[in-house]
Amino acid sequence: MLIGVEIVLRILGIQMGGIIAMSDPHTGSTHIPNRTLVHDSEGFAVVRINSHGFRDHETTREKPPGTFRIALLGDSFVEARQVALEHAVSEQLESLLKPGGRYEVLNFGMNGFSTAQERLRLEHFALPFDPDLVVLCVTFTNDIRDNHADLSSSARPYYTLADGQLTLDTSFRDQKGWMSRLRAGDSRSWRIASWIASNVRLAGVAVEALRSLTQRKRHNPPTGEMAEYYTGSKRDLNIYDKDPPEEWSDAWAVTEALFIDIKRLCDERDIPFVAVIQASSQQIDSAARAHFAAHAPPLDLDHPERRLSAFFSANHIAHVALGSPFRAYREKTGQYLHGFGQHLGFGHWNEKGHELAAQTISQFLVEQNLLEKHSVSTD
Repeated sequence: MLIGVEIVLRILGIQMGGIIAMSDPHTGSTHIPNRTLVHDSEGFAVVRINSHGFRDHETTREKPPGTFRIALLGDSFVEARQVALEHAVSEQLESLLKPGGRYEVLNFGMNGFSTAQERLRLEHFALPFDPDLVVLCVTFTNDIRDNHADLSSSARPYYTLADGQLTLDTSFRDQKGWMSRLRAGDSRSWRIASWIASNVRLAGVAVEALRSLTQRKRHNPPTGEMAEYYTGSKRDLNIYDKDPPEEWSDAWAVTEALFIDIKRLCDERDIPFVAVIQASSQQIDSAARAHFAAHAPPLDLDHPERRLSAFFSANHIAHVALGSPFRAYREKTGQYLHGFGQHLGFGHWNEKGHELAAQTISQFLVEQNLLEKHSVSTD
């Protein structure tokens, strides 16, 4: 019976679900090499993880001679499971750069990551690929929050800051629950289960059904709750407050110290570091901005971008903000850069969003001569 259902699913071309993540002692979680996820809860894409454990085409750890390699770090916006790989910001950036030389943009994005996890992913995962440039995309709507243990309940590494010094908290490793043990990187059972979920069609359907039952479905929000809905909760609106509660101030301080530490890691290896400040969905839409202002008048949608830009400038960190180009594009064309289907205007970047992000980053790298030091010719 089950074999018959599997055959029918394959004949009909039905594939759903999959498991592509496991525990990691450094970053809390990481991708499982050679796994596949069919993502259709927001956009649609078949997400394949390569043999090295990141969402990208197959490559070698050793950098090919004459290649300028860019390590692109970030969270779900960079991983981009909502779109096909060829539409992701990493692939589009690589395509834009290739006419001027031989460039390789490696997509080290990981769904749900904080700045702390991205800093650790850079050290333990990305740097061994010998990048010539490190680019970090910052999702301020949740990255700052996720860098504070009291604001994020996820099992992940955190840093604390005292007397200007960062201290790594790895207590997540001590969790003894059965799921933590099962998802461990050396768990043979988890590897078998993830392979089945990613390769057996019937198992994939079951995994997706379970995921649908346990995850909150996104719905069109009531008009009066639009400002809150865009950020997830009233608590998250604190990111737009110039004088936030104490734990948010602490989260900001830790995040800024992490940026300095990431720059230190890059400077020690003579690798340029660039930060990309992503735009929130409500920040770029005039109607959403007006609605937000009406329901949350004391808050400033542009405050996080201005604060990050001022911090990066003061600490000599090259950076580019996507707010202005995204807003200009939205106003000029009327097209949304976030969201899919009935949920246009909020959520992750759609294909247009990834395209404009890649164009903006590419233009910035060229204008700032960040590709010239090691640029190579195709001749």
